[in-house]
Amino acid sequence: DRLPAVSFFQGSVAGLQAGAAVTYRGVEVGQVKAIGIRIEPKSFRSIVQVDMELVPSAVKIHGGDLPADETLVPKLVERGLAAQLVKQNFVTGLLTVDLDFRPETEQRSVETNLPNEIPTVPTDLEQLARKARNIDLPATVEALQSTLASLDRILSSPDTARTLAELPLLAAQLRQTPKGIEGEGNG
Repeated sequence: DRLPAVSFFQGSVAGLQAGAAVTYRGVEVGQVKAIGIRIEPKSFRSIVQVDMELVPSAVKIHGGDLPADETLVPKLVERGLAAQLVKQNFVTGLLTVDLDFRPETEQRSVETNLPNEIPTVPTDLEQLARKARNIDLPATVEALQSTLASLDRILSSPDTARTLAELPLLAAQLRQTPKGIEGEGNG
């Protein structure tokens, strides 16, 4: 028995091909059947539709029963199941669809009448890019320049130069201190 499922990805799916593996934490549980573009006629917004076929028998349920019918995917989605594109191979750039329970992450879904939609989460690279966009670069550069200027003032100070010049003498005195204390205790 095989279950149809669908996911919608907002970003590029370059590297994903029909026939690619659908995995759960690296274990193959299905395969990509088709990839297409879905366009909303009013706004002309587009999204990539990935049709998959899942093999429920690839997952063994211990201590309970999950039905391997059309209710399985919606029940898993309720518990946080989501799809994410991951690199299968960095050299070839091929992608797979990885399924996992990700209830704590932002999940994207599209309201359709298609059965068994599995929401998607951004790729790790998309998440990193989003965080990078939130960095206030001018403020970061200004803070770094201020820190470097303070460090330059400290390092070029006559007091710092004098302290560094006195360090060998201070170290020699510190080495002699335990000897003096030991000598006083013996007397």
